[in-house]
Amino acid sequence: MGLYSPGYQGAYAPSQQINMAEIMRRVYWWLFLGLAVGFGIAYTLGLMLTASKTTDTFNGVISAIFNPITMIVLFVAYLGVAFGFYPIVQRASFAVGATLYLIFTAIFGLLISTIFVTYTGPQIWSAFAATAGMFGVMSLIGF
Repeated sequence: MGLYSPGYQGAYAPSQQINMAEIMRRVYWWLFLGLAVGFGIAYTLGLMLTASKTTDTFNGVISAIFNPITMIVLFVAYLGVAFGFYPIVQRASFAVGATLYLIFTAIFGLLISTIFVTYTGPQIWSAFAATAGMFGVMSLIGF
């Protein structure tokens, strides 16, 4: 009998029930949480960057965060967490995996925060709506 023959049950014993709805609910919850963290950080820093153009309120913070060396360090950290994520999560606890995931999304938020200066609000929201709509449709098809 081959690996994918009709009797193949996957990684679960035949007596175990796979609750696909619960798995999908958890996956989408973590996706939502990661997007909320990343977008929250990007939006906040984008507003600070935009405000620093007109006032001197956040100039010190903005110049420290958007320094080219800081951005390179953030990008290297992002890649380090991305590539180091899987082997660590395989051996670590749930809390460590969740923390690494949230750090990963926070670093991503820092990296993309400049889009709020480069593009206008309607451009960002239309890109978000198109991406969210496509993701929703593909999720329904995949489910």
